[in-house]
Amino acid sequence: IHPDIVFSIFGPVYWKSSVPHVMGFAIGHYIYDDSPYWNIISKKEQLLLKIRKFFHVYYLKRDASVLVCETDDVKKRTSYLIPGKQY
Repeated sequence: IHPDIVFSIFGPVYWKSSVPHVMGFAIGHYIYDDSPYWNIISKKEQLLLKIRKFFHVYYLKRDASVLVCETDDVKKRTSYLIPGKQY
């Protein structure tokens, strides 16, 4: 199989495609720092999510050619989180 493009519904997928990779984004905790969720979870869970975010953002930057977002707000917020990607 030699596809022209790869589409993943949600990323990161942890592998680099040899063709353009269109990847969905749907991890709200990473872009909504003002969410009440952060006041509910423990400091330990906050730390673990921040560590996970660091690695997920790394793989999104490395592997995605284009990010697909469901709303303009998410598109705007991810453009700050992951600059340089097409949306």
